[in-house]
Amino acid sequence: MAKHVPADETGKVLEFDELAAAARGADLLGCLKADVDNLGMLFLHGMRTSTGGRNHASISRVATMSRMLEVFFCNWIEQELTGKEFSHCYTVYSGGDDLLIVGPWDRTFALAGRVNEEFRRFTAANPNLTLSAGLSLFKPRSPIDVAVNRAEQQLENAKETPSIGGDGTSRDQVELLGQTLKWEEYRRVKLEAVRLAEWLEQKAIGNGMVYRLRHYGNMYRQTETDPSRWEFVPMLNYDIAR
Repeated sequence: MAKHVPADETGKVLEFDELAAAARGADLLGCLKADVDNLGMLFLHGMRTSTGGRNHASISRVATMSRMLEVFFCNWIEQELTGKEFSHCYTVYSGGDDLLIVGPWDRTFALAGRVNEEFRRFTAANPNLTLSAGLSLFKPRSPIDVAVNRAEQQLENAKETPSIGGDGTSRDQVELLGQTLKWEEYRRVKLEAVRLAEWLEQKAIGNGMVYRLRHYGNMYRQTETDPSRWEFVPMLNYDIAR
């Protein structure tokens, strides 16, 4: 069973305040909700041949596929969380074809990408076996059910809403901070976010620059309906020159 709970050296379970304090940057927690896309359709039609529609879904084959998914969501998740990188992540549940994990916000964001990468490897990159996820942020004293409900809604959005800049399809993606991204987009964005965090820590840029970048990003997303929002280009050039 996936049952990892973060604890200190004495075995005492860490509270949410302590988990949030272990995050990089802001003392916030992240809630990760993920599950396999179209699993019902996979069990129903995934073992039929394309010619004639012959059904190869014997009891043993269905049971084997179900058991292998359980192996990933129980055994692999448990092994990953007991390692050093994700030891501060708290297993609410993980099994069957889905998971819900709470931890320092930066670890849960990193864990989402790791889960998808390993699931792709586990399924030999089968294009019909994909994963979607939702990530929400919350303060350690906030009600956990609010964070879970938000993550569930983001998961639904990831399954139903095509990402901007994607291939026009939904599912096989993640939603966080109001943005839906294909997993490859997410990987690139995360690398840029890490670089931005390093610049902040090195004081190469200040918090004001980060807020302005976010503002310019919002302006860019409005350019399709409001051409005047392209004014962010000279504003961004000015900031970079400074």
